[in-house]
Amino acid sequence: MRIFKGMGDYFALDIGTKAIRVVQLTPQGDDSWSLLHAGYMAVDPKIIASDSDESRKKLGQAIKSAVVQAGISATNCVIGIESSRSFVTMIQLPKMTDSERSSILKYQSDKYIPIPVDDAKIDWVVLGDSPDNPQQDEVMLASVTQDYIEGLVDMIDSLGFNVIAVEPNSISMLRAALAANSTSTNMVINVGERSTDVVIAIGSSPRLVRTLPIGLQSFVRTISQGLNVKDDQAQQFLLKFGLEKTRLDGQVYSTLIPAIDGFVSDLKKSVSFLESRYSNLKIDSILAMGFAATIPLFSEYISDNTGIPVQITNPWQKVRVPDSERASMAAVEYEYATAVGLAQRVEK
Repeated sequence: MRIFKGMGDYFALDIGTKAIRVVQLTPQGDDSWSLLHAGYMAVDPKIIASDSDESRKKLGQAIKSAVVQAGISATNCVIGIESSRSFVTMIQLPKMTDSERSSILKYQSDKYIPIPVDDAKIDWVVLGDSPDNPQQDEVMLASVTQDYIEGLVDMIDSLGFNVIAVEPNSISMLRAALAANSTSTNMVINVGERSTDVVIAIGSSPRLVRTLPIGLQSFVRTISQGLNVKDDQAQQFLLKFGLEKTRLDGQVYSTLIPAIDGFVSDLKKSVSFLESRYSNLKIDSILAMGFAATIPLFSEYISDNTGIPVQITNPWQKVRVPDSERASMAAVEYEYATAVGLAQRVEK
């Protein structure tokens, strides 16, 4: 099974760190979609994180329930792989045929990926000419541990579904964030529960992929420890007050700032790295998704401290969603970046 593969009728399955999301879309024209079905089911994070047979069984039951409750009848599915389980990098290779490239990568992939080649499932796609050397191709190389992906696919197959493609979450969310004909250079950030996917894309093509070990729970813990409150109250403070300096006498703001500044510093490092790699490159905007959209003044702070405009980006921006469905998803709509992106894969 290849990581990148042609598509047919299917639904998208996103197994997050504490919830399962399923989405089925139907095309409505060029880069436009209508929602057929969507579902969301919270799951104990310990079950999702574990690879034990018992946990896999419970996870399978939750997936089946989410699909049934969403009203999905399709059996083909594509699944996203969270960043902690996958690795994506960009490399440059001389111009050559696909067969020549496959041969080289078969024997040289160990130079680029952090796991032994014999233990990895590897795939690649040519992105196009290298921006700074037209004699070379820019190639995206993706890998995932073979035991993990085969176990996950076997479990999903056992539920009566047919896995037709697997994709890193960072690539999926990029599809939801950007127009297919985009010509600008953007950084896309998707703040999750435990980590943040960061992708810088030239047009709609990724050129840098990173995962920061900072997410919603990092900020919650910072507030919890700094203000000596329980995690659930800390999360309420974060999502209600965010970076508003005047709320609660500025206590939430002053407690959060060191963690936020560390986050912003990592974003700046990503920009600096790409600018050092590609001459004359300028980031036009930062597109913020996930929990970045729900923390008050978070995007404004990032913009002020990076000097780059930040735009809150809804993953459903290219999808026609019935009012009844939108109302039911309102509380979690920004968490669907991976699922929506997976559901927007098309045959190429």
